[in-house]
Parts: sequence; structure tokens; C-alpha cells
Amino acid sequence: MFYLGRWKPAMWYCVPAVALFGVEKWAEISFPGLNAVYIVVLLALAAFNLLGAVHGYQIARSLPVAHTFPWYARWYNIVLVSFIAPLALALLARSLLFQPFNIVSSAMFPTLREGDYVMTSKFAYGYGKYSFLFHSGPASKFFGRTPERGDIVVLAFPPNPEIDYVERVIGLPGDRVQMKDGILHLNGKPVPRYEIKTLPNGPDFPITIYRETLPNGLDHFIAENGDLLRSDNTAEFVVPVGHYFVMGDNRDNSADSRYDVGFVPEENIYAKVVAVFFNKHSGFDRFGTVGGAFE
Repeated sequence: MFYLGRWKPAMWYCVPAVALFGVEKWAEISFPGLNAVYIVVLLALAAFNLLGAVHGYQIARSLPVAHTFPWYARWYNIVLVSFIAPLALALLARSLLFQPFNIVSSAMFPTLREGDYVMTSKFAYGYGKYSFLFHSGPASKFFGRTPERGDIVVLAFPPNPEIDYVERVIGLPGDRVQMKDGILHLNGKPVPRYEIKTLPNGPDFPITIYRETLPNGLDHFIAENGDLLRSDNTAEFVVPVGHYFVMGDNRDNSADSRYDVGFVPEENIYAKVVAVFFNKHSGFDRFGTVGGAFE
């Protein structure tokens, strides 16, 4: 319709097309595989596209040979409006505002689940080297604030910044962090935890869920396979200035600062997880949450 110089019909077709595309994605996630709901949505999308094509053909047939088209009805403007501008806006929003991530492991269970798609805030901690594509950001961060204890963050894995990790900030600069018999200790004091339930069918069998309360009052859930495993007793770590100590909520099944991640420089932490969008296995059951109640 834009190419034919009909901007009003173009707008009328654009809005339902975007809505139908969203419904199609919802049906794909909520009703996996071929089923009646998904097939009906696909047929509706196909019928809508066919209607637009027939309508466009009828308009084209009715136009006189010497018809003068408006400025936007040029192929290069169509490419600009339809492809280049949306791509540029998407890249800008991804770098400056929000970026989606897919959780591919159970390291943050039960807060985040394998298959979760989460939305992260890029402006929470300002903009630095790892905030932009190809790690092309400035060497020194600007704007934003420093991470707080308990934040769930996205970080560039220090040994290989091409890899992203999602972890929880546990230790701040200057903190002393240690695990003793499965209990987290911060600055020589045990962090309270309260058993919620045991899951015989958790991602790592069996698994016990605890509610842990950090010194700043933040409650969150953690998972433990036991309290006498290798990860449950560690040396005391003293967090250097300008660095952070991160851990996964699935304490016995997480590669974090206790092992290969090590202390994380502040510049490597470049986004904060703010919400779960959907899970490719269970749909939208936890939409808009980060963890929530575990009952």
C-alpha cells in the first residue's frame, strides 16, 4: 500500500498484521506443536495477507498510466521505512534500553528456569564497554548506578567476555564471602535461610528449596542438593575494590565466583534482569515476575 501511494490503507493493514503476528507467537508458545488453535491462527494470518494482496492488486489495476506517486512510494523509501529504520531502532533500543536473554541452564533455579526468556535493563548500571554490540562501548562507564547486593545481573564472563552469564550479586567490594556447610557467610556472619520444601523431581535430584535473606533485607529462593558437597565449603573470599562476587541460586549446580568466574569487574556487569517474559516450555505462567512465591 505504501508502494502504491496509499498510506491510510497501509496503516489500517499494519496494525492488524502486527497484532496477528503477536497472536501467532502466543499460540506457538502456549500450544506447542500442530493443534487446532495454532492452525486457526495461521489460517487467519494467511487469509489476512491474501486479502491485502488482492486489495493491492485491485488498486494497482485502477491507477492511470501517468499517475504521479508521492515521495514515499519509491522502492528505496520502502526499504528505509520497512527494514532499515526498524532495524536501527531495534539495535538502538537493545543497546540503550532493554535486551532479551534466553536462560539456557538451571544455574539460577528456582528464580529463573531453563527456557526462560527474560528482559534486562541496559540503563540500570550505565553504559560501558560491554553495553554495545561488539563490545564497542566506552572504556569508562557513564550514567547509571553500581550493582546492589541481591541484583540478578548479566555479565561478560571475565575469562572470555564473548560469553554472557546470568548470576546474583552476593558480595560487594570489600566484603568477605564464604560457604560453610552449605550456609552462606558474609563478613563473618551466616546469612539466614529457611527451608521451604523438597522437590523430588527438581532439575537436579533431589533438591531442597530455601528462602534466604541477605543483609539488606532482600528475600530470594535458593536450591541445594545437600550441604556437604564441594561447593558447600570454601575458603574465604575477599572481594577486591571495583569487583563483585556473584553466585547462582542453584548453589550446588552453578559456575560462579567460587570457581571459574572469579571476581567480576564492575565494567563486566552491564544489565539487570527485570522480568521474565515467557518460558518456551511452560508459556506465560510467570510473565512479568522475577522469581515470585515458591509454594
